Amino acid sequence: MNEYLSVKLKLISFFSMIMVVFLHSYNLVINLTSGTVLVDQGYSTFIQNFISQGIARVAVPLFFSISGYLFFLNSRGELKEFILKFNKRLKTIVIPYLFWSIFCLLLFLIMQSIPQLAIFFTNKHVIDYTVSEFISSVFINPIPYQLWFLRDLMILVVLSPILFYLIKKFSYFALVVFMVAWFLDFNFIFFSNESLLFLLLVYL
Repeated sequence: MNEYLSVKLKLISFFSMIMVVFLHSYNLVINLTSGTVLVDQGYSTFIQNFISQGIARVAVPLFFSISGYLFFLNSRGELKEFILKFNKRLKTIVIPYLFWSIFCLLLFLIMQSIPQLAIFFTNKHVIDYTVSEFISSVFINPIPYQLWFLRDLMILVVLSPILFYLIKKFSYFALVVFMVAWFLDFNFIFFSNESLLFLLLVYL
């Protein structure tokens, strides 16, 4: 990858990060223990919907596309090549994912053990988790829900040899299947249709 393309990807990533901030700044829906409150504030409603629910929505697909492009860049489909990529992603995806997932789980556990803070937690407390719920909260459905992006990347990296074969063998057919799944909002068991489509779209 040449320097020009590298700079371009960094700029796209930078603006995508800004859009993610706006995406998570949407505050017209307030969830309370008594129910959900929808806030209508005139121009603010229009602006927030236009930016957070409109323009900023391209950020996540862009991140997946960049990740897919970098992962499959100059890929020949050899097993040793995938193993090397796995080892690199272990440091950049798996370890950060597990660290923040476990850290937030322990943080919630500590905060929920303090009576003055426990009243602010309406969901099931960590101390009451079953073994399966505990495992799920670490690996599949982390408490910091934003980690779903890394979770999907992690799973798709593991599946990358199979995905590489599919897009090599059935490129356009695979594209149609992935697009239909995305259009119908059909999510797979452990990863979203969005991550699959846009991770592979640039390669297709």
